[in-house]
Amino acid sequence: MTKRYATLNGIKRAAIKLKRRMGMSHSHALEQIAREAGHPDYFSARQAYTGHPAPFRDEEWLGDEAFEPATEEPPVEIIEMSPELSALLKRQRDLDIADAGPQAPELAGDYRGVDLSSRWEIKHELLTMRHMVDDMPDMVRARVQSIWCDSNAQAYYSVTIAPGRWQEAIEFDVLDAVRAATDGFNGLTVEGDGNYKQFNPEWDGDDYDYG
Repeated sequence: MTKRYATLNGIKRAAIKLKRRMGMSHSHALEQIAREAGHPDYFSARQAYTGHPAPFRDEEWLGDEAFEPATEEPPVEIIEMSPELSALLKRQRDLDIADAGPQAPELAGDYRGVDLSSRWEIKHELLTMRHMVDDMPDMVRARVQSIWCDSNAQAYYSVTIAPGRWQEAIEFDVLDAVRAATDGFNGLTVEGDGNYKQFNPEWDGDDYDYG
């Protein structure tokens, strides 16, 4: 059965939920949700909803098998809880969001061809990710599919390179853009086409090599 989404943001939100539930990459989740919505791939879905072609189409498409997980994912554990505990957890989450700063969901979504999102749609996080995109060279920006910030971890960024667009050392190009746009981060991951690189926290004043 084909699932229907009223907007492209609906597909993006469904992909984020699938990513968290299944532990898959953001690009894999986008492709899967797009296909479930009746589109050949995410870029076709984007064109269908916006009426504009994507910044590029993948000329080196690796096929669906490129996104198959290497190992079987463990089953998702479902934990039942009382209404009282559920209400307490929701209250704590609301407090955490309030502490993180004002929200600005209107800043999420496509920005210069890159899909930006934040766990809690925090304004300063989304603005920071826009600065990252601005600081990327054009050839790097065209290869980046999405940037996600984990508001719960604060300043923890996940960058996904579009399918078939990974190039040697692009993870360090992304790192340079993040360094230029921020005064530090608690974590940074760059992934795509089976590649994965995680960078340790860095903050201004730390003793590490900027070269």
